[in-house]
Amino acid sequence: MKHFSSECKRILYLENGQGYGGAVICLELLLQALDRNRYEPIVSTSYMDSNYQNLRNIAPLTYLPHRFFDKNSLMDQLITKSSVFPKDAVLTKVFRQLLSIADYTINTLPYIVRLIALCRQKQIDLIHLNNEPVCNMGGLIAAKVLGLPVVCHVRASVLSWNTPTARWLYSLVDRFIAVADWVKEEVLAMGVSPDRVQTIWDGRDLAPFVVNEDRNAIRSELRLSPDEVAVAMFSRLNPWKGHKVFIEAMETVFSKRPNCRAFIVGGATAKFQPYDEELKEHVARRNLTERIMFMGQRNDVPRLMKAMDILVHASVEPDPYPGVVLEAMLMGRPVVASNEGGPAEALDDGRTGVLCRPGEAETLAKKIIELADEPKRRDELGAAAKEVAWERYALEKHAQHIERIYDHLLSIRHG
Repeated sequence: MKHFSSECKRILYLENGQGYGGAVICLELLLQALDRNRYEPIVSTSYMDSNYQNLRNIAPLTYLPHRFFDKNSLMDQLITKSSVFPKDAVLTKVFRQLLSIADYTINTLPYIVRLIALCRQKQIDLIHLNNEPVCNMGGLIAAKVLGLPVVCHVRASVLSWNTPTARWLYSLVDRFIAVADWVKEEVLAMGVSPDRVQTIWDGRDLAPFVVNEDRNAIRSELRLSPDEVAVAMFSRLNPWKGHKVFIEAMETVFSKRPNCRAFIVGGATAKFQPYDEELKEHVARRNLTERIMFMGQRNDVPRLMKAMDILVHASVEPDPYPGVVLEAMLMGRPVVASNEGGPAEALDDGRTGVLCRPGEAETLAKKIIELADEPKRRDELGAAAKEVAWERYALEKHAQHIERIYDHLLSIRHG
């Protein structure tokens, strides 16, 4: 671990999202590009499994659980499994209030105390929340108790949190970083002033996207013949990512273009392991087991992308800024993506990618077939996307934008 000078500002990064996924990967990339001559990163997370080993290799990592029980899961179980708590019962409302009190007493307050102690021990200068404020209530309150500036990354839709408590939490943040303009608009709708929020696209280390290995060799490894069109979806397994829409679309594609093959690349967190089996059963019921390959979690995504002809983003809910679209663009692969959220901002429809309405399997199938029939158009889309992506998403630029925010807030604090 690098030795830091006493002049380095210590940044505590709090990661309290839904487990290992895109937000954590983006944090890893930011920490890799951070100027270590000026900033010393320290990470605290409420999750800890083997997936976090890479994060531990990048920066000091502290496991600090922020809850000992999940009030929402407990309440859902009581409502669905007990006849004593019908959804509209007064008793249910009372029990919700009691659970909220228990949540604050058993979960939030002890977490705040431990976090304050950690900040004092590590002599933290600024706190960076890697997820939106509601799931970082403890971090926000600890920062305000200590008089520390707070930067908050917002990576998803936030309007579902639009409650008086949430708006109060949003008022405590000094500067918001939205991963897309549409996310920025939702943050503004939470009562945040425009001078406290800016859009900074996620970045990527460009080096892994230079894959020198022969494309035909990779395709041969995947048992793809030269005349087959490989269509792939790269995504962690989560229902809102739209895997079932992709599978249903490919069923139509196979019936009209039998030279197509499909791949689903990505694994499931512990919470969504049943969804993995559900998808495989979904494929089996359609007799598509030989046509759609599940590849699981992979650490050679750029290499696999190089072998594909068409990449699909099929999310049925707005995806703030899907890394798979960014990575596909960096690899020069043509993308068919849902026309909402981040992809609608990243892709120029018809020039750097193809957009379609989310959740419509037939429409998605039509777009895939059109690209399957036009290899020249695929090449043109991929080349245009790559040119844009290599200019826009360089990780060093991403880190520099964020460092300027740190500098501004720290200058105010120490000014």
